[in-house]
Order: sequence, then C-alpha cells, then structure tokens
Amino acid sequence: MPGGDQLRRRPVCPPVQVGHRLQDPSAYCSDLEKIITHVRSGLRPAAGPAARPRPAHQLSGDQFDALAAGYGEGASVEQLANSQRSRRRELLALLRERAAADPGSASSAAFSAGWEVATQVGRQDPAALATVLAHPYVRAWAERCLRAGVVPGRQGTTPAGAGQVSPEAAYMAAIAAAAAIRAGMPAEINVPVTDGYLYLPTLGRLRVGPEQAAAVTVVDDGFEVRAPSGKWDVRPASAKALLDWEPVRELHSGRVTVLLEDTDPYRDCHQWPPARRLSERAAASWQAQFAVAWPLIERSFPGYLPGLAAGLSTIVPLANDTPTREISAAARQAFGAIGAALPPEGSELALLLLHEFQHVKLYAILDLFELCDPGDRRLYYAPWREDPRPLEALLQGSYAHLAVTDFWRVRRHDLSGPDGLAAAERFARWRMLTAEAIETLAGSDALTPLGARFVDGMRHTVEPWLDEPVPQAAATAARDWAAARSAAFERREPDGR
Repeated sequence: MPGGDQLRRRPVCPPVQVGHRLQDPSAYCSDLEKIITHVRSGLRPAAGPAARPRPAHQLSGDQFDALAAGYGEGASVEQLANSQRSRRRELLALLRERAAADPGSASSAAFSAGWEVATQVGRQDPAALATVLAHPYVRAWAERCLRAGVVPGRQGTTPAGAGQVSPEAAYMAAIAAAAAIRAGMPAEINVPVTDGYLYLPTLGRLRVGPEQAAAVTVVDDGFEVRAPSGKWDVRPASAKALLDWEPVRELHSGRVTVLLEDTDPYRDCHQWPPARRLSERAAASWQAQFAVAWPLIERSFPGYLPGLAAGLSTIVPLANDTPTREISAAARQAFGAIGAALPPEGSELALLLLHEFQHVKLYAILDLFELCDPGDRRLYYAPWREDPRPLEALLQGSYAHLAVTDFWRVRRHDLSGPDGLAAAERFARWRMLTAEAIETLAGSDALTPLGARFVDGMRHTVEPWLDEPVPQAAATAARDWAAARSAAFERREPDGR
C-alpha cells in the first residue's frame, strides 16, 4: 500500500471447528436458508451470449462499486430496501403456507385471520400495508416465528399447547390492524396482548391489563379496543392524549423523519437490551441530539446522506447502565433500524448513525451476494477488538470503520486545540487499523470474486487517506496505541483464549 503508515498482514488464527455461519441471524433454520437462496441475486451480467436471466433484485456494477467504497447514493440503498421488502414477503408467504398446511391449529387460525385482513388492506390501500410491512421488526418477528415453529405446518406442534394460540402467531393480526388503521379501512380483529399491552407496529401500544387478546375495531379516524378489562377509544391524530395509549414518537430534522421506537416487542435483536418506554424528557433529549446530528451529516458528510435518507427509518433506544460507555448496534433481520444508547452530544450521535448504517447496508448486501467463502472457519485478527473474528465479521467491522475513519478525517478540521489534536489522533488510528484489516481480508484467500471486488473498493477509499498529513503527535499516539494492541493480541494463546 503506497505511502502512509507501514502495515503488515496478520496471520490468521488456527481453524476452529464450530460453524460461525450460525451467527448469521438469517441462517437459523433450513427454511430461511431456502429463502435466502431464492431471493439472492447477482450483479447485472454483461451483454452477450453468456449473460444469465436478469434477477428480480439487482445492483448495477456502478451501484455495487459505490456501496463498496463506503457510500452509495439513494438509488442503491432503495434497491437494497426493495430486496428486503421481497424478503419480508417471502417470509410471510412461508408462514402462510405453514398455516394453510395445518388449518386445525389454533395458532394457524390466528395467523390466517390476520393474513385475511392484511390481504384486504393490500387490495384497498397497498401503500398503507407496505408502510407497516417495511417496519424493521416485521422481519425480526417472522424469523422468530419460523425458528420457534409457532405456525406449525403439517407435521408441527404449537409450543403454546393444543388449542392454545401462540402470541407470536397471532401477531399477524397486530400487523393487519395497524395497516387497516393507516388505511382507514373498517375492520374488526382480535389482537394479542403481551405483558399487559396491545402492540400495533409503527403506531404504538395500548395498556389493557392482564388479557390474552383484545378486539380492535377500525373507525374513521382511529380505532376502538374492547377487552374484559375495559374499552378504549383511540384517535392517534387527536391533540387529546389518552393515558393508556403510548404512540411511537418521531425524530425530526427539516423534512427528515425517523421513528424513535420504544414500544415494539420484537425490537430486542440488537445485541444490547432495548430501553424501556422513554419519559417525555428522555424523548426530548433524543430530539435535541438528532436536531444536531442530522444537520452535521448534511453539512459535513454528503457522501453518506442520500443512503441514510433512503434507508434509515428507525432508531431504537438501548439500555445503558454505564453512562460513559458507547452502545450501538445493527441487526441483519432489522433493515432500516439501528439501536443506540443516547450519547452525550449530537456530534457523537452523528458518528453512531454513520457507523451503524454501514452495518445496515452491508447486511442487506450480504443477503443478496455471497462475498465470503461460507466454508471458511478461520478466525482473524481484528485490530480494534481483543478477540479474533470470523471473516464476515471482520468484513463488517472494516466496512463500518470506513465511516468512522471518514468522520474523524473531516471533524479534525472543525475542531481546534486539544479537541482538534484528539480528532487527528483518532483519524490516524482508524485509518491505520481499517487499512490493516482490509489487507487481512484481501489476503485471506476466502473471498468470492464479488467479495474481492467489494474489498478492493474499500481499499481504494482508504488508500488516499493514508497519505493525508496529521500532526506528528497524533501519528505517534496512533502508532503506539495500535502497537500495544497488536502486542497484547500476539501474547494470547494460539487458539485466541
């Protein structure tokens, strides 16, 4: 690699015997693997006799390369979103097939009731149904159903027991009710109650008490709920607040709106536990930080903005019992969402958004393309972690840290004094570590041809950064930090313990 910090390729750790691919949230069962195979597509083939039929979802070569570079315009991310929309519908179709195969099951019947209402909404107002189905945690719910077998199929059994309805299976009714409410379509349907709450994805939750289900009736400008514990008349657009109704809040910056999701029961897929329902004061703090973070991205990071605007729909607050600790995460089964604990400053929230949305993009790319050899079981040195990582995890970390490096590359010019020096040191550190990880990926001999192309795109982004001047103190501090981590890693046992 020309110029900049001198790098050396890390040897991989010895092979391990466990299947790291099982850490892939989409690989929980054979049914999900079949769906992945069905919807995975390739790049548009070159014209000529060897060209293959055009897949349902694809990226052009230019779009793929723009994403590989770390950015990606809005059209590229919209293509990723379209592929995710098809994936969710495939998952729902598989659940529907299972329900149809065992119509005598109470859980199958509950799922089918929701399916029928959703089908009616889709005929009358497709946009309303699409809005609910695009909610990130619909896929998380569907995958959980498939893994647990709560919609049993012909040979299955329902975990809830004979004659009992699984709340997970019945959640299809909640999806349908939310879509009907958005469409203003008259409907009545029983919706499950979990931990005392009736949940309506994208809308909020209603506290109804210790019931198993409640009847939701859609009316012109809202909905009514009836249960043995009471009756509620909810008008979401009304200025009059209903004590038991907890709507999903929104974060705003100019024309941009992102959900602040602290109600959905399937949002607990982000490695860290989700925060409980936020107080009004805590929600206001999120809005204040977002109002700083988004304009900073607009002003200083325009290369990431179109993709973020096209793909980021939801932020989930995460619980954090250590205020000084930074917590953020993305989940493969929740495209469009990131989880984060609120950082102290809006600029730090901007960094979290850039960082985690890199993971969101790459998860969607990996749903379409095989970038790594699935048979590679080796663990690799990740310069920013104490533990060695599988190849795909190293790819994830490297891709995310492109944005981290770029953040400090730009921010060092906006700050002065000690803050400016600290930003320069972070830039020097992250460019060095990210470049080293990229070389480890490239030298692994475990990338597919598309994977090699993707990693080469990442390399082309980081290479020029290695030649950008930084203060000597910053460069020295970065090298010392990296050397200390490298020495600590090499003192570990060969098996990584």
